Amino acid sequence: MKKNELLIIKEPSAEDYFQLLDFVFQRSKTFLLVTRPTINLSPIGQNLLTKLSGNILTKIETSQWPGTQLLESKATAFTFRADNFSKEVLKSATSGLFSWVQPELPEDLCFSYDDGSELMTTVTHEKIAYLHLNDNDKNLILKNCPQIFK
Repeated sequence: MKKNELLIIKEPSAEDYFQLLDFVFQRSKTFLLVTRPTINLSPIGQNLLTKLSGNILTKIETSQWPGTQLLESKATAFTFRADNFSKEVLKSATSGLFSWVQPELPEDLCFSYDDGSELMTTVTHEKIAYLHLNDNDKNLILKNCPQIFK
């Protein structure tokens, strides 16, 4: 099925952020967060990873993840099970999509479809985010959160 790339123009915050999380959690079984060894993660970020530790599916050292290719270093990419518990942890961690930046929190919150293709990609320190959606989902998110795409 053809997917449309939809660039998020305005940071989803507060209710828009929570609606976006609800939307992607309904369509994904996994999400990704990244930590960089060159930037110390704050106690808040460490606590978040501890809370989510039971949902870790993979933890790998890599120089590449959706939206990012590092040239000279590696980072730790955590893939988590996307369930109601993890959704509530993410909602309680911050109220804005572009807040996922070290040192406060792990970086680059991304979601994948069941087939491994990208659903939501973020490069949070650059304030870039986009969705890959079929026509029906594109129309639904544009109806429910139009302000983040303007």
